[in-house]
Amino acid sequence: MEFYRNRTVYYKASIVECWANTGNAPTHTKWLDNNKGDKRNREVRSRFVEKEHNRYKDIEFFAATPPIEALRFLILEAATARKRRKTQTAFINARRAYFNAESTKLTYIKLFLEDDEPRMCGRLNQCMYGTRDTAKRW
Repeated sequence: MEFYRNRTVYYKASIVECWANTGNAPTHTKWLDNNKGDKRNREVRSRFVEKEHNRYKDIEFFAATPPIEALRFLILEAATARKRRKTQTAFINARRAYFNAESTKLTYIKLFLEDDEPRMCGRLNQCMYGTRDTAKRW
């Protein structure tokens, strides 16, 4: 919860503002828990996600995992480049990548219980797990 507050993923806004700007109520949110460990050594990670409804389908929301051959090709190219050109290979951990992109769509969310206030919701500043804007901005 502190992470969301420190990153200013959203700021508080009134539900009246949400209805005035979007014509809809704030979208639902929930906590997703994932055990990265095993049954004995639990390592639970939680993330707060928006449950944006699938109103339409578009190809830009599809993000397939590249085949392993693509990785092999890149490593081969980097290893055999020699002096013909300078080549670098980087590893990018995209674990929290969504919070690095600003939200371009006007989106209001229901606040999590610990941050909830009467007649208030959250207006997204940054892309959040579960939003359609995330796929576009990443």
